[in-house]
Order: sequence, then C-alpha cells, then structure tokens
Amino acid sequence: MNKKWITVILIGLCIIIIFLIYRGFMSKRYAIIYFGKFGLSSGSTYEQVINYFGEPLRVEEDMNYRSIYYEDTRFGFMGRLVYIETTNPKYRFGWRRIGVSSTKEEVEKAYKKAKKIKDEENEICFIDGKNWDDINVTFTLNENNIVEKVGFGYGP
Repeated sequence: MNKKWITVILIGLCIIIIFLIYRGFMSKRYAIIYFGKFGLSSGSTYEQVINYFGEPLRVEEDMNYRSIYYEDTRFGFMGRLVYIETTNPKYRFGWRRIGVSSTKEEVEKAYKKAKKIKDEENEICFIDGKNWDDINVTFTLNENNIVEKVGFGYGP
C-alpha cells in the first residue's frame, strides 16, 4: 500500500472516532443539562446522593420507587436516580436560565422547540430532548404564573 492510501485510511478512522465521541456526548447532553446542575448524573445511586447532599429529612418508599426529601429538593429513584424536583431558585436550566421565579411566558419562550405535553392552569410540561435521552420537564406555577417548582426526569 502506498502512503496516500494509508493517509486516507487514517484520516477516515479519525473522523469515525471523532463522530462516535461526539455522538456519545450529544446523546447524554440533556441529562447533563438537568441532573448535572445538582452535581449528579441520571443513574446516580441512592448512596451517591446521600454522600453528596447528606442525610435527607425524610425518605418514602412505594413499591419500586423511593423518594428522599431535603429542605427544597426531592430526588426520586427506581433503583437509580430518575427524577429531581426543586423549589430552590438557584437552579437554572438552559440558555435562558429558566427555573423557580421565571414567568410562564419565559418558560414557553425557552421551550418553544420542545414538545409541550401538558398545559394546565398551574402546570406546564415539556419533553426536552431528541431521541432516547428525552427528559420530561414540569413547571408548577403559582396564581401569578410564576414558576414555584421545577421537576424533571425520565418517564411519562
């Protein structure tokens, strides 16, 4: 084989490797955007959350689902972490930094490309993601259409 073919093959392999790395990162970007704000990943264990946040105020178990409660945040587990809900305004999500204290209009503008799956008087819910990494994001609103709670995770 001449040097030209070896160079073409090596460049092709590099492109394939870069694509696979990029694809792996991009398939997890939604989990990173949300769970990462809490210093966790989707799939974190109960023990990892306890080690990071300390002993919870309360623990509830129902069938295969376990919830642990802190002052302003609840973590839900089905074996591993699948859901987080918070009333803490320090956690902001996305480019537009949406979170507790955002208006309904700000939420709708930020999530205009996401699929809206629920729009009620005090709650709106979107599917944020593009494939198997989709995350349901729920915003609970007060009577003034201000977000008072944000919840996100996997599942219906």
